[in-house]
Amino acid sequence: MKQNLLIFIDFSRKLIKNRDMLKTMALREMKARYVGSFFGIFWAMLNPLFLVAIYGVIFGVFLGSRPDPVYGTENFFVYLVCGLLPFLFLSESVNATA
Repeated sequence: MKQNLLIFIDFSRKLIKNRDMLKTMALREMKARYVGSFFGIFWAMLNPLFLVAIYGVIFGVFLGSRPDPVYGTENFFVYLVCGLLPFLFLSESVNATA
């Protein structure tokens, strides 16, 4: 267990040490990916927001879906975001590896 902690601490130090390089590489990748789209890099933020808004209106307002109170919220939009955004992140990550 202690060995795993030391490996994690060493990895964290390396990430902090190289954070500028990681930031530059991530921005370059985002710019290259969205260079041909109409909204550009803002599409990375607008697409999930539009998706949550459309699903929220259709299922929350028109169809009247409500989460079970066992899940800790009565608000459908919060429930939707908590499930949809991790799924979108995972989906984009898997698609980017291909």
